[in-house]
Amino acid sequence: MAGLKTLLGLFPKTAAFEKNRKQLADEYNALIEYDSSDDLARFKELELYIQSDEFKTLRNELLTLRYNNSEEYKKEIDFKKLSSDKEIKLFLKTQSSAALKLYNEVSKSDKLARYNELDALIKTPAFSEVKNFYAQSGKKRFELSDLGKTLAEYHAKSKSESIRAYQKFTSDKLFKDYNTVRGSDKLALYEELKKYINSSAFFEQKANMGKSDFKASDAGKKLHEYKLLSKSKEIKNYLKHATSPFLNAYNKLSESGEYQLFLDLQSKINSSSFKQERQAIERKTFKDTDEYKLETEYKMLSSDAEIKKYFAFRESKEFANYKSIKDSAKLEKYLSLKEYLSGSTFAEKKKYLTMAPKTRWKQSEPFARQLEFEKLKDSEKIKWYFKTRNHKKFEWLRTWELTFEDEFEAGKLDTNKWITRYYWGNELLNESYSLADEKHCITDGNNLSFKGGILQITTRKEKCEGKIWNPEIGFAPHEFNYTSGLINTGGSFRQEHGLFEAKIKIARNPHVQNAFWMVGNTMEPHINVINAQNKCMFNTITSDSPENKKTYRRGKLASDYFIYSVEWTANEIIWRVNGLEMHRTNLNVPKGEMFINISAGLYTEIESGLPATMDIDWVRCYQRRS
Repeated sequence: MAGLKTLLGLFPKTAAFEKNRKQLADEYNALIEYDSSDDLARFKELELYIQSDEFKTLRNELLTLRYNNSEEYKKEIDFKKLSSDKEIKLFLKTQSSAALKLYNEVSKSDKLARYNELDALIKTPAFSEVKNFYAQSGKKRFELSDLGKTLAEYHAKSKSESIRAYQKFTSDKLFKDYNTVRGSDKLALYEELKKYINSSAFFEQKANMGKSDFKASDAGKKLHEYKLLSKSKEIKNYLKHATSPFLNAYNKLSESGEYQLFLDLQSKINSSSFKQERQAIERKTFKDTDEYKLETEYKMLSSDAEIKKYFAFRESKEFANYKSIKDSAKLEKYLSLKEYLSGSTFAEKKKYLTMAPKTRWKQSEPFARQLEFEKLKDSEKIKWYFKTRNHKKFEWLRTWELTFEDEFEAGKLDTNKWITRYYWGNELLNESYSLADEKHCITDGNNLSFKGGILQITTRKEKCEGKIWNPEIGFAPHEFNYTSGLINTGGSFRQEHGLFEAKIKIARNPHVQNAFWMVGNTMEPHINVINAQNKCMFNTITSDSPENKKTYRRGKLASDYFIYSVEWTANEIIWRVNGLEMHRTNLNVPKGEMFINISAGLYTEIESGLPATMDIDWVRCYQRRS
C-alpha cells in the first residue's frame, strides 16, 4: 500500500503531518511532565499503600477494635480497683482532713519548734543534774557547791600536821625574839664571831699571846664581843627556839606561801559575804532556777491543745498510713490514672473505641487515603494517563532522542553549528572551493539569506572567481558563471546511525540541484536523503557497488515544503517523505560517523530559470534512546 501511495503521490499534507507530530509530541511531553507530577506520585503512593499488607492490617484492626480489649479499658479497671483500695481511701480521707491540716500548720510553727527545743533540753543529763541537785537539802547542796568545797578544803587544811606545827611554832613566847633576830645584823655578827672563836687561827693566836696582850688584841676584843652577844636575852631565846621540832614545818610553809593561802582561806571563810552566800545556797530551791522556768514553759506547751493534737495525730494509724502511701508507687499510679482518665485524651479515645466499627473505619486516616485514591483513580487526568501512556502512537517519540536541531529563527546562520564551505576547504584552505563537475562557485555564505525563520540557498547566474578541485592537478583558480551555496555540520556535529530529517521546499527549476545529504571524511560513501535534479533521488553512493537508488518526479515535490528523512541503522536505511516510505535497502549500508550537508548548484549550463531558491525551515537529528 505504501508503494502505491508513493506512486500516486499521496503524501500526507506537510502541515497536517507536522501538526499531528506536534500534537503527538505535546501529548507525549504532557505525559512525561505528568509522569513526574505530584498528582501521579500521590496516586502511585496511595495505590501502593491501598495494596499493602499494612493497609489491610490497619483496616482489619480498626474494624475488629473493641474497647474491652484496649489499654484505656485496662487503665479504667485499674483505676477503679485503686479507688476501692483501703489504704488509698484512708490516704485521701486523711489528706483532706482538718487533723492533717493542723499537723502541717503546727509542724511549721515557732510553738512546736520551741516545744521540741525545750523537750530536748529537759531530757539532757545537765538539766536532770540541776533538778536532782535542788531535790537535796540545803546543807547537802551547800556541801556540793563550790562554796561548800572551799569550806571543806579549809577544815582539811586546819587539821593538817604542817599547819598545826606552824601554828605551834609561831604561838610560842620565844617566837617574838626568834622572829626579831632571824635575819638581823646582830645574828649575823654573832654567827660570824662564833665561827671565828672556834677556828684554829683563833686558838693559835690565843696560845701565842700573853693574857694582857691577847685581851688588848683584836682577837681578844672579838672574844669579848662574842661573850656579850651570847649572854643577850634575844640571842639566847632565838637559839633556844631554833631547836624547836616545829621549825621545819614553819620554814617550809613560810617559803612556799602555803600558810598565807591558809590564812586567805580562813579570812574568806570568816567573811560576812561567805556567810551570806552560804545562806543563799542553803535557802535557794529549784523554783528559783532558770531550769524551773524552762520546765514550767515546757509543761504549758505540753498542755497546749494544738500541740497535744499534733502528737496525737502523729501517733495515729491515719498518719502512719498517710506516710506509707504518700510517696508510694501505688499512689503515683492512682494519681497518674486519675489525671489521665479525667482528661480529654482519654475521653476522645474512649469515644473512638466505643463507636461502631464501620463508623470508626470511615473516620480513619487509612479510609481517608482510600477515598483520596478512589477520587484520583476516577479523575480524567489519571484515566487519560494510564489509557495513553503505553499507546503505540508514541512509539516514534519513545524511540528517538533529539541530538541536533536548528530552527533558523535567529535571522542569521549559527556558525557554532554550520560552516559554509566543503568541510575540507574549511580545514585545508580556510576558504571555499567547488568540485570539478560543478558549474557554480560555492560562495562563503553570500548565497545564504533568511526570510521569516526560513534559510534560503539561492543559485544565481553571475560571474565569480574562485577555486576548483581537479583530482589531476589539485586546487586551481577558476572563473565561474554561476554562484550558489551550502551548509554543513562537519565541524560541530557527526553521528553514526539515527534519524536525520529536514523540512525543505526545493526549487522548481529542474536543472538546479537541491540536495540534503550525509557524508564522512571522504566523499564516498554518502547518503542522499534527497537529491533533486531532473528527478528526485533517494540513494546511497559507494565506490565498490552499483548505485542503490529510488527516483521520483521532481514537479510533485517542488510544489510545497516536505519533510525528508532517513532512518539509518547498522543493517538498513529507510527513506521517507512526510512519513511515507519512499525507499528501503539493506545493501552496502555505510559505517562510521557522517555529518549533514544541504546544498544547491548547477551541473549544466542554463540560460533561464534563475535565480532559483531552496528553502529550509528546520533540520533535526535523533538517535535511538538507550
